[in-house]
Amino acid sequence: MIWSVILEALLAALTAFATVIVQAMVARYSPQTDY
Repeated sequence: MIWSVILEALLAALTAFATVIVQAMVARYSPQTDY
């Protein structure tokens, strides 16, 4: 039971981390698009 909660939290953290990495790479390779 507790493992599903831990796995879900890990998956959410991993998704957020991947999103941050992708945004950083996009910002690095396209500096003209400044938000």
